[in-house]
Amino acid sequence: MISSSRGTMSQRSTLSAGPLSLVYERAGIRWVRFGSHEILRGIYVGVRDANWRTINPEVRDLKIQADADSFHITFVAQHQHLDLDFLWNGTIIGEPDGTLSITMDGVAMRSFLKNRIGFCVLHPDSCAGRPCTVEHVDGHIASTSFPSLVSPHQAFMNVRALAHEVTPGVIAEVRVDGDIFETEDQRNWSDTSFKTYGTPVDLPFPVEVAAGTRIRQDVHIRLRGAAPVASAMAAAMHVSTAPDIVSIEATDATVPLPRIGLMIDATHALMPRECDRLELLAPSHLRVDLDLSAPAAEWQAMLGNAAIQAGVLGARLHVAALVSSADAGVQLAALADAAPNRGSGGGVDTWLVFDRATGTTSASLIARARETLGAHGPIQLGGGSDKHFADLNRNRPPMGLLDLLSFPSSPQAHADDVETMVENVGSVGTVIKTARGFAGMQVPIDISPVTLKPRARAGAPSPPPLGSLPDHIDARQGSPFAAAWTISHLRACAGAGVASVTYFRTVGPDGVMNNDGVFPVYRVLADVAPFAGGQVLVTRSTQPTRVDALFLERDGIRRRILVNLRPEPQRVQVSGSTFELDAYEIKAI
Repeated sequence: MISSSRGTMSQRSTLSAGPLSLVYERAGIRWVRFGSHEILRGIYVGVRDANWRTINPEVRDLKIQADADSFHITFVAQHQHLDLDFLWNGTIIGEPDGTLSITMDGVAMRSFLKNRIGFCVLHPDSCAGRPCTVEHVDGHIASTSFPSLVSPHQAFMNVRALAHEVTPGVIAEVRVDGDIFETEDQRNWSDTSFKTYGTPVDLPFPVEVAAGTRIRQDVHIRLRGAAPVASAMAAAMHVSTAPDIVSIEATDATVPLPRIGLMIDATHALMPRECDRLELLAPSHLRVDLDLSAPAAEWQAMLGNAAIQAGVLGARLHVAALVSSADAGVQLAALADAAPNRGSGGGVDTWLVFDRATGTTSASLIARARETLGAHGPIQLGGGSDKHFADLNRNRPPMGLLDLLSFPSSPQAHADDVETMVENVGSVGTVIKTARGFAGMQVPIDISPVTLKPRARAGAPSPPPLGSLPDHIDARQGSPFAAAWTISHLRACAGAGVASVTYFRTVGPDGVMNNDGVFPVYRVLADVAPFAGGQVLVTRSTQPTRVDALFLERDGIRRRILVNLRPEPQRVQVSGSTFELDAYEIKAI
C-alpha cells in the first residue's frame, strides 16, 4: 500500500483500478486505459471566470492510498484569481473491477462571476467516427457516433451517460451527475478530444455565484459487456509502458513545405541588428493586424511601418483588417487609399478581412472588400476567422468567394501543460480535412497566426497587475520546448497540405527574439529557411508525442531533423541507427 500526504500541483502518480491504468495529476486523472486502448484522455474540474480564463487549482492535503489494483485519493483544491474563490473537496476511488468514481464537493468562498464550474470529461480523438450510445437526462437512450470531421456544434446534448466499445466485448460507460451535461468537439479549438462538460452553453453567462453556494458533481466510469473479467485483466497486462525506443520511418512520399511568415509589432521600428537576424529567416510574409475602428492616424502609421519592414526583408505583406460592419464601406475605402503601392517594396500581397464583432468573414464583407480593395490591383483576398477554427466552422463563408482561407491556432485554448500542447499537434490533420470539406480542395489554407497561447484581440481584458505576464504571453516562448513544439507543428502542417503558416512575432515576448537575443525557435526557423519552396518527406513516428521528425529536401540537398518532445531523454531509431536526444533536444542527423 502507498500512502502520501505530499500535495503539490505537479505531483503525479500512476495507478491501477483492476484492468484500468491511469495517472493522477493536479486534482484530476489522465490517460485512462484498458490495455493499450485509451478510454479517456482525462477528467478534471474546470473553473472558468467571466472572461473564459481557466483558473488552475492549488492542491493541498493530498492523500493517496493505493494497492496493486485499487486506490483511494482525497484532497482539497482551491481556485483563486482576483474576486473568484472556489474551494472543493475531491475524492477519486478506483475499484478492482475497473470502476472509477470522482466527486467534487465545493463551496464559493466569496461572491464572484463565472462562466462555468464543473467536471470536464475528455474522450480522445481516437473515438472519432466510432459508434456510441448516449443516455439523455430524460432516460432516452440513443445510438449514434462520435463525429469524424470536426463538428461545428455540440455533438451530444442533455447527456447523463455516454458509452462506447473500447475493444470487442468491452464497453466503457461514463455517467455524470450534478448538472446538465453536453459534449463538444474540442478539435474546434485545436485540441484532440471530445469534452463532456456541465452547464449548457446556450444558458446565459456569466452568472453570479453567491458566497456560500455549494456545488457538487460526480463522475462514474464502469466497464460492462460480455468479456469475462479474466480476459479484461489479461488485456490490461499489455498496457504497461511505452517501448524504450521510438522508431521513425521515412516514406518515399513528399509534400510541399508551407510558406512560413511572422507577425510583426507595427508599433516597433526594427533595429539594424534585428533586421539582420530576420533576413536570415527569409520570411515568406509578414502579417500586420489593423483595427480599422481605431483612429485612422493610428492604424495608418502601423500600416506604413509594416510596409517598410516588409520592404527591408523582401517579404510579402499580409494585412489582417478588423472591420466594423456598420462602417465597412468607409473603413475599407480608407484602407485602400492608405495601402502602399503593390509594385513597391513592402506592397500588400494579401488582404485578410474580418468582422470586428464576430471575428469571421461574411459573404457581404467579402463582396465589399473585393469591390473596394480590388481596385488597388490584383491581390489575394482571404478571410475565415480571426478567433478560433470553431468560429469559422460555425460561420462558413460561401464557397468560391475567397482566394485564401485563414484561421489562427493555439495549442492551449483549454489546458497549458506540455503534454496537452504536444498531443494537440495531432488535431491539425482533421481540422484541415474539415476545412477542405466546405472550402474545396483548391483554396489555399493559411494557419495564421500560430501562438502558444490564444492571442489578445480588440476588446480583450485589461492588462494584468504589474509584474505579471499578459494572458496571451507564455513564459515558455523563449524555451527549448517552444522550438521543439514548432518543429512538430510544422511537420503536421506540411502533412495536412497547409499552404502557409504564420509563426509568432518578429520581436517581443511572444516572438522569435527579444532585446536580449534570439530564442531557440528562431534557430529552428533559421535551419528551415534554406528549404523554402522545397519538400517535406512524409515520416511516421511510433510515439509521435515523444519524438517527431522533420525531413526536408530542396535541389538535391537534404536535412533530417529529430525532435524530443519530452522533458526527459529519449532514444530514437532511424534507418537502423540509434540516436540519443536530451530533453527537448532538436538534432540534425
